[in-house]
Amino acid sequence: MNHLQFKLSTGDEIVCEVVDEPDDDDPNIVIRNAMKIFTIESPDGNRYHTFRPWMTYQDQQSYLQLLNVNHIVGESKPSEMLVQQFMKAVENENERGEVREAVLEEQFKEIRKKLEAMLDSQEPNNVIRLFDVDKDKMH
Repeated sequence: MNHLQFKLSTGDEIVCEVVDEPDDDDPNIVIRNAMKIFTIESPDGNRYHTFRPWMTYQDQQSYLQLLNVNHIVGESKPSEMLVQQFMKAVENENERGEVREAVLEEQFKEIRKKLEAMLDSQEPNNVIRLFDVDKDKMH
């Protein structure tokens, strides 16, 4: 896999897998697993780096993004250590995404059951409660 590190015009620094290079007609690079590098400097002067998905909810292996080459200020081949840390971060985010999707699927199943039960009942009430909320609380 072709891993590259980009410095963008926004100041973001990302590491990603390049899936397809741009051609003459299209100025976009097809990438996946784009992770933004966050740098934190401690009071004692040490720097710590962490990865977060560059785009929200784009944490699955099958998701692709387009990166416009006009917004790339710098490009480099990341070090082997950075690639290893990147791969671990991608693996962790993919696992989180799978767990999140499973939880959401369960929540949707529960809501569907409630809706079906309400629709099957003979109650004339047209208000369907999707969540168990105390009547005394205002949100």
